[in-house]
Amino acid sequence: MSTPRWVVSYDVSSDRRRRQLSTILASQGFRALYSVFEIETETSDMSRLMIGVRTVVDHGDLFLAVPTCANCWRWERGAPIEYSLGTGVVI
Repeated sequence: MSTPRWVVSYDVSSDRRRRQLSTILASQGFRALYSVFEIETETSDMSRLMIGVRTVVDHGDLFLAVPTCANCWRWERGAPIEYSLGTGVVI
């Protein structure tokens, strides 16, 4: 079984908290965009990571961690991909 992969995004108003959060996430994953990280880790390790995140994120900040399926990662960074989603196609 492959290691779960996560897409993590945040919107934090404080520069200090944003830097702290970025440091925590960069220690575990790859920065895809300014406030979006790709993290490949076991669910138990992600739970520990979330403990650190909770010490930084404040009321009014936004944080989202989404587990992804193996098919979501069949692409090369920067290359467009095409997925069939029922009757529609997402590129």
